Amino acid sequence: MLRTGAALVMGRQALARAQEELPRAFVGTFTDALGAEVPAYFRERPGGARSRGLYTFTFDPATGRAGGISLAAEVSNPFNLTVHPHRRVLYACRWPTQIDGQNLITAFAVEGARLRELNTVRSGGGGPTVGVVDGTGRNLLTTNFVTSSIVCFRLRPDGSLAERSALIGPAPGEAAAGGPAGDEAPRGPHDVVLSATERYAIATEIAANRCRVLRFDAERGTLETHQLAADTPGAGPRHLVWHPGGRYLYTAGETGSSISAWRWDERAGELEAFQSVTTLPAGFTGRNQPADIAMHPGGDFVYVTNRGAGTLAGFRIDPADGRLSAIAPADIGSPSSWSMVFDPSGAWALAAAQIGDEVVVYAVDRDTGRLRPTGQTLAVTSPSCVRWAG
Repeated sequence: MLRTGAALVMGRQALARAQEELPRAFVGTFTDALGAEVPAYFRERPGGARSRGLYTFTFDPATGRAGGISLAAEVSNPFNLTVHPHRRVLYACRWPTQIDGQNLITAFAVEGARLRELNTVRSGGGGPTVGVVDGTGRNLLTTNFVTSSIVCFRLRPDGSLAERSALIGPAPGEAAAGGPAGDEAPRGPHDVVLSATERYAIATEIAANRCRVLRFDAERGTLETHQLAADTPGAGPRHLVWHPGGRYLYTAGETGSSISAWRWDERAGELEAFQSVTTLPAGFTGRNQPADIAMHPGGDFVYVTNRGAGTLAGFRIDPADGRLSAIAPADIGSPSSWSMVFDPSGAWALAAAQIGDEVVVYAVDRDTGRLRPTGQTLAVTSPSCVRWAG
């Protein structure tokens, strides 16, 4: 009997260790119970539910099964997430939560299924969005889409947020029209990435219908505009993602319900749009605004989340020239998704369906790129972003 009991305890301990070694996902949410952050034409969220902050679950790439979802940190409106390169620190951009007219960014240490707050800073404006931490781990770049600025924050050795070292656009307290004059002013920036050498940062600007290329100095944490690259007419680039080879960049067009393909010259720091393809499913005539864009780890396919049409639009990438051709879309099961990711193996995709109050799991056909719903969903109120960390 004693041996049996000891074996059971050891078995449970081994299972717990195995589960902790699985990839771990964190889910950002809106905690506003009124659902005011969701435009009415995406349909109303069901009433009565309320999120409490950041949630987490483990995921088994061998089976595609997720562990139970749990609360990782109680915090208001952690709607967009950025992960440090060493994956032990996570940054939450918090909108509409604000102090003195500025929204907040909070740094969390990842400690298994729990997040421990390191510190919180003002974002330098309104509406902080997704961002990127440079390879040195010393700088966090992000955008404030409401007040139209692109910012860089220095990071301490433990990953906590230090001083703001760069701001392109109006300073806190200025009108959105402040900062650089005329065409130089950012207009609706919403995402930023770094080039392969990290000599350049590239930010999308929805309202200006362009991407801004900035020279980036990691030693000083500075940004300086280098090029303003026009998107195809009416596209309105929102989020962007690199092809693994670094020669091509792809953007989700919020105003044009489109995806744009761009050529990138790392030596010159120059970007050029060369193709635009609709993200709308055949026959759809309602209102739609694409949100996120995700590259399959293999680099053969790229996907855009449609808010309104309620689909994940997929595209095959021609390895010879980077051009796109549409593949069959996948249904979200509700009208909108703000975020999708692939698991580290590339065999599975996850989409945050904020109106459906769930994260939806898909199997990926690596030959065709088609996404097949597995029937597995994780219940979480108003999910807005999914990221791997830990």
